[in-house]
Amino acid sequence: YLDRESFERKFAREFAEFNGAKYCTPVMNGTSSLVSGLLALGVGFSDEVLVPGLTWVACASTVLSVGAIPVIVDIDPETLCMSLDAAKKAITPKTKAIMIVHAFGALADLGGFLELSKQTGIPIIEDCSQAHGAKWLDQRVGTFGKVGCFSMQQSKLLTSGEGGAIITNDADLYRKIE
Repeated sequence: YLDRESFERKFAREFAEFNGAKYCTPVMNGTSSLVSGLLALGVGFSDEVLVPGLTWVACASTVLSVGAIPVIVDIDPETLCMSLDAAKKAITPKTKAIMIVHAFGALADLGGFLELSKQTGIPIIEDCSQAHGAKWLDQRVGTFGKVGCFSMQQSKLLTSGEGGAIITNDADLYRKIE
């Protein structure tokens, strides 16, 4: 028994492989994955984080829990995800991260948000709690931003009753999260 891989390590390895990520850390729930991502990115007191106006309360409350300020951004009526145009207008010198949520199985404008991140240097946190396994350009969501956050709460596509995970391809961020 002691020489077997733990269930947590096996899940982390297999979930990372499934998503095409290098690293995965299982966490207590989706909220914990968002907090871990924010902290790993160095988001803290008086920083601003863009969050969509239509999502679960955890997006804004996790930002508040690290001492930062959630900036509510309007959604795109086609996808119900954060509007790229509205996000561009909401950025200030205090913006430290953009938290996009792939809502209701729809994907945020990843091409546009990746370009915005590249232009501004502001990292993307992907909340994939409602889009487990979804792909854009043959790549799974959660691997485009600096971190991908997942919930396995009972109403999600992949459920464990409760639980969550955070994935990344960045070794430094993984060490901070782990």
